[in-house]
Amino acid sequence: MTFLTKEKQSGDEAIKTILLANHPAFRRLATLTRTPYRVFFSIRVEMEKWLKARNWVEVVPEHHDPDSVEEWKNDQMGFLIFKANLFDKDGRLKVFTESDWHDDWITFVKPAEQSKPADDDIPF
Repeated sequence: MTFLTKEKQSGDEAIKTILLANHPAFRRLATLTRTPYRVFFSIRVEMEKWLKARNWVEVVPEHHDPDSVEEWKNDQMGFLIFKANLFDKDGRLKVFTESDWHDDWITFVKPAEQSKPADDDIPF
């Protein structure tokens, strides 16, 4: 029984490792940030370091879009808006399969698009 339990745990860890290595957020971030190489991180701090190295600056929560969990700004590109929390309370990347993933959880907005008023906001 102990052997089977250990084998199952090992198998679960192997699947989790494979899913993590192929996390859909990596593909999405590479596309949105125009990164020509493979993106990989397993904890929040690693993602922050990667974004900062590519000239992204974290936006303070008071300036976030109401629907976002976090935002990053690059003066030359625009804003990355995260609408889902990708990390658990310990800062580890949550595992998502392609079928669980939604590309609209991470979106890109050009600066002019973010500040553009809605049609019904125009005073007349």
